[in-house]
Amino acid sequence: MNAKIISTPICRKARIHLEEDAGRLYHAGDGSLVDYNRAGVPLMELVTEPDFENGAEVRAFAEEYQMILRYTDASDADMEKGLLRVEVNISLTNPDGTYGTKVEIKNLNSISAAAASVDFEIKRQKEILEKGDKVEAETRGWDGAKQITFSQRLKEEAHDYRYFPEPDLPPIHISASRLSEDDPFVLDEIKARLPELPQQKRERFKKQYELPDSDIEIFVADKSLGNYFEHVASELLSFDKLDHLEKPGEEHRVRLFKLAANYLITELKKHRITAGSAETKIPPESFADLIVRIFHKQVSSSGAQTIIEEMFNSGKSPEEIIKEKDLGQVSDTGELESVITRVILDNPKAAADFKAGKEASLKFLIGMVMRESKGRANPQVVEVMIRERIK
Repeated sequence: MNAKIISTPICRKARIHLEEDAGRLYHAGDGSLVDYNRAGVPLMELVTEPDFENGAEVRAFAEEYQMILRYTDASDADMEKGLLRVEVNISLTNPDGTYGTKVEIKNLNSISAAAASVDFEIKRQKEILEKGDKVEAETRGWDGAKQITFSQRLKEEAHDYRYFPEPDLPPIHISASRLSEDDPFVLDEIKARLPELPQQKRERFKKQYELPDSDIEIFVADKSLGNYFEHVASELLSFDKLDHLEKPGEEHRVRLFKLAANYLITELKKHRITAGSAETKIPPESFADLIVRIFHKQVSSSGAQTIIEEMFNSGKSPEEIIKEKDLGQVSDTGELESVITRVILDNPKAAADFKAGKEASLKFLIGMVMRESKGRANPQVVEVMIRERIK
């Protein structure tokens, strides 16, 4: 994971083992509640080496691990449903390089809580050591309201856990490569069956679509939105269902991808969150249709927002909505002339200020034209016309 576009720490895995869920504790006030709904359910625990130095690194690793579990369909990994838990062990390094006393923090209900608890606990232990005191080996909880850790119990020794071998689980041996037909688990073959993982998707999106890193990270984290973007991009490339529109030249391919990514992230994602569902009534070809119209300046930015909202709610095509709501962008100077004249006459001070060199007044006048035209005027054309009128 050291090649991640948005930095993720390199982390060594110490071991993975199977356990049986014993339930979940909920601490409230002076009491605690035990949820036995998941008691007896098998769980997998990944134990890492002490390779993290702060909460930000813990957050980055936990988020990446959560995505890997989802990409491989190993788990939905929703922490709020108890499908993923994060527990941290923290110790400060001694001057001689050895590790200090280890403190474990449990009952962390989110990745953000895990990151915050690490930063707090580092600060707490540092203050104790600077006073010349010793850090106690203990298990601590996390108070999300106060953003502090609190003592729960002293740490047990290994024998207190009463570990014993599980006779019903045979050992699993994984070979690096197939040595015989009897090898049930071969690492190379397991790797070959894996789906595309988050890091591979980042690298492919960067190479294939040339999107900004921040956009790529959103599409990687939101798998369904990333898949939808790829369907839209495919329509923009093939143009099979968009032959009623003028096809932009190949040199504009990346610009179209960036336009699509921008409106998916800022508009479609917003409506999905509001609706509480990743489902959408908008076919990818309809979204691609709108992107091409935006590219050709047939629709303004504000008009595009209205169209996306209507498409999301009704499933209608961009063409239908543009006709129904009269949202086609006006670039014809003849149509815009009367609106610009009226705005200049109604705002003589702004016109005079712009003539005197105040660029902010130009933006005001453009805004007034946009309002008068109900968002249909092409702002680039309006700017050129106002500059020509007021010299």
